[in-house]
Amino acid sequence: MPTFQANPLLANLLRRPTETSSSASVERAAARISSGYRVNSAKDDAASLAIANALEAERRSSVAASRNIGDAVGMVQTASGALEGVTDIVSRMHELATQSSNGALNDGDRRSIQAEFQALQEEASRIQGTTSFNGKAVLRDPAPGGTPADPASLRETMQIGAGSGDTQTVDFSAPDLSGLASSNVSTADGARAALDALDETMKSVNARQSSFGATLNGFDSALSNAETERLSSASAESRLRDADLAEEASKFSSAKIMDEAKIAILAQGIKASEYVLSLIKP
Repeated sequence: MPTFQANPLLANLLRRPTETSSSASVERAAARISSGYRVNSAKDDAASLAIANALEAERRSSVAASRNIGDAVGMVQTASGALEGVTDIVSRMHELATQSSNGALNDGDRRSIQAEFQALQEEASRIQGTTSFNGKAVLRDPAPGGTPADPASLRETMQIGAGSGDTQTVDFSAPDLSGLASSNVSTADGARAALDALDETMKSVNARQSSFGATLNGFDSALSNAETERLSSASAESRLRDADLAEEASKFSSAKIMDEAKIAILAQGIKASEYVLSLIKP
């Protein structure tokens, strides 16, 4: 009587496609759970990966733009803060000039007033000439030595967005303090002339302060826009790239159970065939 034997190679060949399919599902779900990403490579979803990468670039550029705006705000605030100091000085000088204009004062009184007045002149000049941010002057003389400066040297272009055109130019021209520097309150007539010069100086300082204030308001809007773009890009990228962990965990468990069930059924089938063969052996 012929002898029958189970063919291990045939059983293996029959088993392999089923095991490969279920094992691939388990591996894919495990990879998504471990990385947190639905799309780990182009083979997972090429279109979504391309879009997600573009959104990531936009998001990172928006973050860089926000940092740029923060730096620009710091630079403008430094200039504005310096002008606040100059404003206080000019106000005090105007007060001294008013005091010195009084005919009731004698020469000794005016010499004392002039000493403080001169010290304030020097301090205002020092603030304007030395205030800087990251090594760059923020109050730049528009006419050094009486010669008009190159307009480009008075301005800085700030990159406030991800596009080449997303820029804002800031004018860092210093106010005109020439009237302040030439004033003298050692006499009543000189003090009265100084009042007019100080009024003009204050107008110049206020004009520059207004300009810096408007610039800061613009930066606030730009920062809000950059933050909105960052959040929108991050949200869209997340929808495309990130995995739903609850769903992937369910898929993993299901695929794992199916994998184990198929292996168990195949094992039982092999054992059954071996049992049948054993029965018909002589």
